[in-house]
Amino acid sequence: MMPIVFKIIDKFNIYDTQDERKKHQGKIGFLGGLVIFTSFYLSYGICFPSSLTRPYFSHNLIMSLFAIFILGFADDFLNYNSTKKFIVQFCVSSVFIIKSGLLLNFHEILPFIPASTLLNGILTIVSISLVINSMNLIDGADGVATSLGIIAALIFSIIFVYNKDFYFATLAISLTGSLIGFLYYNKPDAKIYMGDSGSTFIGMLLSIFILHFIKNGSSLINNTNHLNLKISFGLISLPLLDMIRVMLTRIFKGNNPFSGDRTHIHHKLQEIGLTKTYVIFFIVAINLLNLSIAFNSQSLINYLAFTFLLYGIMIISINILRSTIMNELNSYSIKRDKLQSEISKNKEKLHN
Repeated sequence: MMPIVFKIIDKFNIYDTQDERKKHQGKIGFLGGLVIFTSFYLSYGICFPSSLTRPYFSHNLIMSLFAIFILGFADDFLNYNSTKKFIVQFCVSSVFIIKSGLLLNFHEILPFIPASTLLNGILTIVSISLVINSMNLIDGADGVATSLGIIAALIFSIIFVYNKDFYFATLAISLTGSLIGFLYYNKPDAKIYMGDSGSTFIGMLLSIFILHFIKNGSSLINNTNHLNLKISFGLISLPLLDMIRVMLTRIFKGNNPFSGDRTHIHHKLQEIGLTKTYVIFFIVAINLLNLSIAFNSQSLINYLAFTFLLYGIMIISINILRSTIMNELNSYSIKRDKLQSEISKNKEKLHN
């Protein structure tokens, strides 16, 4: 399929534009989301046996994924503002929750939250939106979002297969396979980007996996101390924490929280000298560390607090290292300019 997509990209000149945030070299197309979407649906359609029972909301699930993909695909070309995207996400998530019944009870998770069906619905929709947009925003470096998506989808595949939840297992395995195939072309140096259509599609599907996993529990784990919640958070912890940090930073600076810049963790790692490949390794390693901590923490609150602390220490360390490197470069630049000035003066003396 990829050769066909590359021909379409070349024929219609569908290349990602460069700006202050996007500093890639060469022409790179952004139809990767179409590849992921098509591969996923083909795998899902072929692999899921017709004899097995599907959930009553399966058609709504597929249509919700399709709607999110179309939103992202249109956004890749038309660059919708954040308000329009959130409205569509809100509508799609609302319909899906109503039809599926995958409504989280936040009062059971955090007792200080009032027991209200309406409030639970709003918070569940917000949670879906957070996952979707965190995956969208982490997709700013070659292979990062794809690699994180593979890990999350693979772990959900194992959980659902073990529980004999074959419908969701098929969805998770289909996503895993499509992302593994796409990573070959998306790894550094990327030949194609997934675009908003790919990242939002992955985010929507992962959010559905998370809702299903939290709502129905799992016989794979001894679900004490909200272990299913900790695992779910651990799988998307780094993209989620990075999105929260970046948006809060923009708000404190008086900027639009949805405006683009180069303050995400993958940008910071590149600025301290990590290659694109090592950026992937670093981000994946931190995310896996957060996930492993979930199995050893005593409570949900302790786990969240420790994860936030770990992320904060990591960002502070990266900023300190970045400042040190920038100071060294400035010092070197000053010394170089001074040396060049002295050389020029000596040349003038010799000439005279």
